[in-house]
Amino acid sequence: MTRVPYFNFYPADFMNGVRGLTAQEVGVYTMILCRIYEESGPVEYHPRRLSTYCGMREATFASVVEKLVDLDKLQLVDGMLSNRRAEGEIAKRADGLKIASKAGKASAEKRQQNQRQDATPVQQAFNHTDTDTDKYSVAKATEADCLDATADLSKDLFERGVKFLSRHGIGEQKARSIIGKWRKDHPDAEIISAFMDCAKSGAIDPIPWITARLIPPQRFVPDFSKYGVTQ
Repeated sequence: MTRVPYFNFYPADFMNGVRGLTAQEVGVYTMILCRIYEESGPVEYHPRRLSTYCGMREATFASVVEKLVDLDKLQLVDGMLSNRRAEGEIAKRADGLKIASKAGKASAEKRQQNQRQDATPVQQAFNHTDTDTDKYSVAKATEADCLDATADLSKDLFERGVKFLSRHGIGEQKARSIIGKWRKDHPDAEIISAFMDCAKSGAIDPIPWITARLIPPQRFVPDFSKYGVTQ
């Protein structure tokens, strides 16, 4: 089972459960519970290792564990320490994670389906995923494909670009402003290509991603002047 770095804690239940125990016994009980949750199941009863983990002498630790087992706070079966409440919570946690995972996948699939149904060829390229088989997939799309997809490239860039950015929480006015800024320095086809690469990458914040994508790599020019050589 996959380790999960948290567990549900119920203060009232815990306080009732440890009532009557000494501070030392509560400490050992808490440390063992944490190990059980950390491992998502029973832990091996290795007195020397666990006593070091708890910062105690081995004999003292073993005595405390024996009392906790006698009180049924912990269960020792086949050399493994466990706790009934913890086992139930771990099982519930696993079920909850499975449900959340299925819900997340279903939501993503539904969102992709809706995007494919509403998309034009250029927009399909913006929202391409590896499962898309449409004619204008990112893997096969070129600038010529984009030019053939619309008679007015700049209009299509603004319409599809604004819609793409709005799905990332960017307002229409800001989206139009940033697209206009990009168009001052770059041709429309290059910006569309950057949009498609951004969609393929799954970038969360598209504006800085596309801005960086549109910046050509700097060419290194060596400085020979320090050697007395003019270029």
